[in-house]
Amino acid sequence: MMGIKYTPAIDMWSFGCILYELYIGYPLFAGEDEKEQMQCIMEVKGVPPRSMIVLASRRKVFFNDDYQPIGGPNSKGKVRTINGKQLKNLMQANDETMDFVDFLDKCLEWKPDKRMTPDEAFKHPWIRAGIKELRQKMEQGAPQSAGQPAAGAHPSMAVSDNVSKRTAGAVDNSNTGLPGLPTINDSQ
Repeated sequence: MMGIKYTPAIDMWSFGCILYELYIGYPLFAGEDEKEQMQCIMEVKGVPPRSMIVLASRRKVFFNDDYQPIGGPNSKGKVRTINGKQLKNLMQANDETMDFVDFLDKCLEWKPDKRMTPDEAFKHPWIRAGIKELRQKMEQGAPQSAGQPAAGAHPSMAVSDNVSKRTAGAVDNSNTGLPGLPTINDSQ
C-alpha cells in the first residue's frame, strides 16, 4: 500500500488480521479506500516509523512533506484519530485473552524486521497454551469435535477434527505431513 517492497513478514501481518477477524467477526482495518485503510491502521498502531515512510514510494498519498499523516473524513464524515483505539479494547480483552492480544499485536508490528516470525509465534504463550490444552484433551481421550471451541474460547475459535489431528501429530513429534513445521515440547 505504501509502495515499500515486502518480504514474507507480510504473511504474519495478514495472519494477525485474519485471526482478529475470526475472533471478532469483522475486519480490523476496514477502510472504504486505501487512504482510510491507512488511517484505520494508524488509529490502532500509530504512525509508521519515519524510516518506513522515507522508503515509501507512495508516501505523498498518505503523508505530507513533513512526514505527518494526511487526515480527513471518509465519505460518511468519520474522522480517524491516530492512536485513538487500543487493540485490547477492540477485542474486549480480559486477563484470559491478554496473551492472544499480545500475539496479534506482535503480528501487527509496523517494521517487518521487528514483526514476530513464524518460529517466534510457535514459542508464544498463546500458542503454547493452546497446544498444552489440546494435548491434555487428547490424553484424556476427549478430542475436540468439529465446530466446538475449546473451553473458555471465543465461539469463532473452533477447530475442525482434521486440524486437531494434524496439531496433535505435531505435538506428539510424529510426522505431520507438513514439512518444516517445528515440533513443540514443554521444555521450549
